[in-house]
Amino acid sequence: MFHILWQFETSDERTPEFAAAYGHEGPWTEFFRRAPGYLGTELFRRSVGSPCFLTVDHWESRTAYETFRRERATDYASLDQACEALTTSERFLTAWED
Repeated sequence: MFHILWQFETSDERTPEFAAAYGHEGPWTEFFRRAPGYLGTELFRRSVGSPCFLTVDHWESRTAYETFRRERATDYASLDQACEALTTSERFLTAWED
């Protein structure tokens, strides 16, 4: 399997919108579900301090993920831009295979 970890910071006001957009039924998960090899996303929220979330996307393989990103690059960029106002920062943390 291939896993991708992102960190997102948001504001108190945008937290519900962020959680809806990146959660189990949100547009990101729905977008990824169209991809062969996508296995799911987990969303974690920091319990203290300013609103901060981690997402972990799970794929069957690095190849499945990279193929999806290449073939759907324009759609990915559009969705990313549509959700940009929900965050104050976003950071790719790491990717790993097991």
